[in-house]
Amino acid sequence: MPMITELGPPEKLAKYTANISSIYGVSLLCGPILGGAISGNTSSRWVFLINVPAAVPAFLFTIFAIPKNFPYHGQRNRPQLTFKKLIGKENRSRLDIIGAVLLLLATLSLTAGFEEAESRFPWKSAYVITLLTMSGCLWIALLAWERRVTAQSKTVEPILPWRFMKNRVVIRLLLNSLFLGGPWFIGIFQLPQKFQLVHGTSALSAGIRLIPFTISAPIGSVVASTLCGNLKVPVIFALLNSACLQTLGFALLSTLPETSHIPPRMNGYQVIAGFGCGINISTLVLIVPFVVEFRDKAVGMGAVSQLRPMGGAIVLAITTSVFNNYTRPRLGELLGPLGYGSSNVPTGELLTHLPTDLREEARGILAHGYNLQMIILCAFAAAQIPATLLLWQKKPIRV
Repeated sequence: MPMITELGPPEKLAKYTANISSIYGVSLLCGPILGGAISGNTSSRWVFLINVPAAVPAFLFTIFAIPKNFPYHGQRNRPQLTFKKLIGKENRSRLDIIGAVLLLLATLSLTAGFEEAESRFPWKSAYVITLLTMSGCLWIALLAWERRVTAQSKTVEPILPWRFMKNRVVIRLLLNSLFLGGPWFIGIFQLPQKFQLVHGTSALSAGIRLIPFTISAPIGSVVASTLCGNLKVPVIFALLNSACLQTLGFALLSTLPETSHIPPRMNGYQVIAGFGCGINISTLVLIVPFVVEFRDKAVGMGAVSQLRPMGGAIVLAITTSVFNNYTRPRLGELLGPLGYGSSNVPTGELLTHLPTDLREEARGILAHGYNLQMIILCAFAAAQIPATLLLWQKKPIRV
């Protein structure tokens, strides 16, 4: 996505973003369905192995589609960029390797600490405390290093320029992206799981039932790109509508009945939540080139894109912890006489072999756990509202 800032003029950015969003929509539509079909009929490892042959044509298309001498195409005074120059000492010296390592370690320790808390280790365990403490220290070290590189180095290109920390608009955009990660990624991850465990569907059927969520997101992205890019609607209005739709959608999803029956209104709730997520995804990408310096356009879009999955990983750990804390003791008490332990969540196959009354009660417990997760996603969606309001200016930002 950051490459599109270098591929064409700024006035075509909205069009390019809309085009990419439409392709993204096709992948979101097909991905869960193909994944469900593969995992339901063979080993789930093929879901990952199939990416290897699929990456070959994508790589070839990329090689032939990128303009010659990118990103300096069209500049005749620029020397020809060869592969040798690309990997040469001059370019390697511009890489912020220390910053990249610090960012990787800080992110991994933070997500691992949240993921393992109340899963394999209690919150007060040395393991969890050590990971979270390490993460805090690494984030401080990363910010200190990026400040030093930004101020002193004339060759190294920082992965998180300190200029961003002084730009309140960029900070608000990064917060928006961080808060979006939870509703977006956890929605894609947990809704199919709920369809299988609570409603007893197959993996393929779960992927199909996720279509209202996945297909409405790219539609929202295209609509937002058109409104902000062509009709010059201020981006703050698009982001506010996005946050409100997400909050409404996930709040409604948290009110679904705790039974194995799938109410038809769930499809509408998914559309509302997915459409709101899609608006935010494209709008954040559109606004970055207009609020950062020219040299920071690509790294700014990269930072926005990076914080989204990082926020998703953090919220996934939180929602998983809440889900496990609620379901495990209750399922252990309910199914303990049948030899089921409280250390893991029962599979869909196990639930189908339970007596009818126990199966429905177990699914009710799981359904309430998933509703609790939707409440958490609603909270993170609502957190985007104050982050967006902080973008308010007398002269609204337009793209």
